[in-house]
Amino acid sequence: MYVASVGMVCSVGLNAAAACAAMRAGIARFEELPYLDQRVEPIIGATVPGLDEGLRRHERLLELLRACQKSVLASMRRTIIWIIAT
Repeated sequence: MYVASVGMVCSVGLNAAAACAAMRAGIARFEELPYLDQRVEPIIGATVPGLDEGLRRHERLLELLRACQKSVLASMRRTIIWIIAT
């Protein structure tokens, strides 16, 4: 198998290089989110910068996938075979 490019979008980086560098440096963005759990307590998590907090679950996942695809496409110019893991 040959990996031609990688993509990653997360709370500490909008591309794989930035996210990995932040994680190696121990950076995390966990905080209380504006959501409550079943016990009506705040959920602790990390948001992706620039992602609309009003998006529903499937819309949020699609936006994350689009951002990841954009990251991959920006770093390569060849034919792409997508493998998406959830």
